[in-house]
Amino acid sequence: MKPIKKSMRGILSAFLAFIAVQSACLADFATPFVEINNQKGEVSESYGYLVAVDSDPGTNYLAIVTTDTLQHIVLHATARPRVVEPSDLGRWIRFEAQITQTGNADNPPRLEILRTSEAKKAHPWSKSSNGLQCRLGPVTQEAKPWNGNIRDLPISVTYELRNVGDVPVRFLPWFTPLETPLLSNVFHVENATGEGTGYVGILAKRMPPTREAFITIEAGQTVTNRVDLPYDFSNPGTYRISAPLSQPSPGNLHFYYGEDSPDIALNPDHVWTGTLESNEITVEIVPTRQ
Repeated sequence: MKPIKKSMRGILSAFLAFIAVQSACLADFATPFVEINNQKGEVSESYGYLVAVDSDPGTNYLAIVTTDTLQHIVLHATARPRVVEPSDLGRWIRFEAQITQTGNADNPPRLEILRTSEAKKAHPWSKSSNGLQCRLGPVTQEAKPWNGNIRDLPISVTYELRNVGDVPVRFLPWFTPLETPLLSNVFHVENATGEGTGYVGILAKRMPPTREAFITIEAGQTVTNRVDLPYDFSNPGTYRISAPLSQPSPGNLHFYYGEDSPDIALNPDHVWTGTLESNEITVEIVPTRQ
């Protein structure tokens, strides 16, 4: 990364101090452009802040994004005139960008910003079900076709599950998007014509769960998992992805409390049962250039 001018360093330092407080309240995300979708030409979206580098805002910017460890990464970016409006600067927004120069966390990549939008309009949470909500991200991304190697899956997504209730919830992560790697076909993936896309991952069987298999999601807490999608993305085109989740009652209550326990009716530990339907995200698989 080229050095930032001294006049910009002071502004940037103050700005990072300001957003550090806000970032502490954010859920974990895999960092687009750095940890995922980080090859030249790939397009992804992120949430962060844009700062104009030029004294007369026009084409050169700093894009400040937050990693899953709450570290701020400053990316140099360009944009064509009028792609970034003055009202986009200095506030939390969603932006879509293409990598123009590959990099990593120590030497961040360079970007071209393609479009911006209101963060609050993107990445919506699902309706609440017994105190939990979920969502998938990023909302859009672009990748090359899958080469058939299960170790080289082209699409990664971030699944979030948050407790919007007033009490801790006990949740069974088995056979849900919170598992890494996936052990069952838990995502719904279809192509542009509505045909389902083949699952190429592991299909596992397990013994009935014990209490130790359940995790606690505290009130107000968000649990996040980044997962590679083991689906057949070998054909170019647009794919739609969602993550339906169903743990109907009283199934898990029997596993947790015991078949004949009176606690099944009372559920004192707030074992979660219910149904969630995530937002839908899209993936564009683009042909490999010869």
